[in-house]
Amino acid sequence: MKQYQSDEIKELSAALCKAQSTMPHALKETENTFFKVNGKNSTYADLAACQDAAKPHLLENGLEVSQVVDFDNGIDFLVTMLTHTSGQWRRSYYPIRVKDANNPQQFGAGVTYARRFSYCAIIGLTAIGEDDDGNMASGNTVKKPEPTKSADDMYFDNQIIAITNAETLEALREVKKLEATRWSASPKKELIYGTYNDKLKSFGVGV
Repeated sequence: MKQYQSDEIKELSAALCKAQSTMPHALKETENTFFKVNGKNSTYADLAACQDAAKPHLLENGLEVSQVVDFDNGIDFLVTMLTHTSGQWRRSYYPIRVKDANNPQQFGAGVTYARRFSYCAIIGLTAIGEDDDGNMASGNTVKKPEPTKSADDMYFDNQIIAITNAETLEALREVKKLEATRWSASPKKELIYGTYNDKLKSFGVGV
């Protein structure tokens, strides 16, 4: 049976919440020549763009992501590991499925896709940009990009993500401890504190 996390993840969760509170979205700037929207190539955030957006914020909070390829029961897997300086960790497994695993080019492309997908998933990173390649690939209408958000709006979004992603009461309280001063000064402080109080209740704590 695969193990997906260390016995304790309190410190890791608190550090990830803090990193997510300042982490920007990855930008979709790489063209995908296989899919087009309105006659133009679609775009996506490649692995380098995802790492550029996230890595400084992860390292600042004692977090690091490593990835290796493993083989088990006839299936190639990408193993992604999120580790914290405390020694706590999380791990994910992503099957690498290609038509011809003996074709180095196909297998390399499969590994690259798996690395990008798993990297974003384990740290909660999202991408914004011109097109939504996932929607387009499934035949759905591609939406126009949202207007650029202000710094206050970006901060609000990141705080809501950090609060809702807190997996323990200790991690939630750590987010507040680190950001309480900025919460009080935010134009959307009522919404932030409302979300925080709702999250407290989900842990069985009265407000």
